Amino acid sequence: AGFSDYLFKPFDPDATAELLNKYFDHGNVLDADGNVLTAMAFVCFQEAGCAYQVLEVGIGGRLDATNVIERPLVSILTSIGLDHTAALGDSVAEIAWEKAGIIKPGCPVVSAPQCPEALDVVRRVAKEQGSPLTEVEPSYSFERVSSDLSGQHFRIHEPLGVFEGWIPL
Repeated sequence: AGFSDYLFKPFDPDATAELLNKYFDHGNVLDADGNVLTAMAFVCFQEAGCAYQVLEVGIGGRLDATNVIERPLVSILTSIGLDHTAALGDSVAEIAWEKAGIIKPGCPVVSAPQCPEALDVVRRVAKEQGSPLTEVEPSYSFERVSSDLSGQHFRIHEPLGVFEGWIPL
């Protein structure tokens, strides 16, 4: 069974415990947290021979389990605002600093349009890390047309027209 067998089915404590036992010699699924599940995903991706992975961090970035990747091909920051303040901080600048924790030395960064306070932090961290930063202009927008377990159909609207695409899962 592959990781998707566990991911896209309703929660099955026995199957999850089996996977935990297989990879971690640990069978108490009640003790599994996001870090353990992320590690399980990495092992399953490796066993499946995945050449590339798109990883979405949890709440923040700096302390997220996915942040163990040392040389990502690219790090992408979505628009940053006042969310998850209990965990990330009380200001947009504090939250931006946590989220900018995914920026790795020398690795490219793409940022969605940001408010000035967040953009200042993203620019500063990218410069400190020596990471080239691409700022997506507000004239670009993303539209999810449809999504299901087979993938996602989307449109990107930009000044010269519309790009339509499909990302399979």
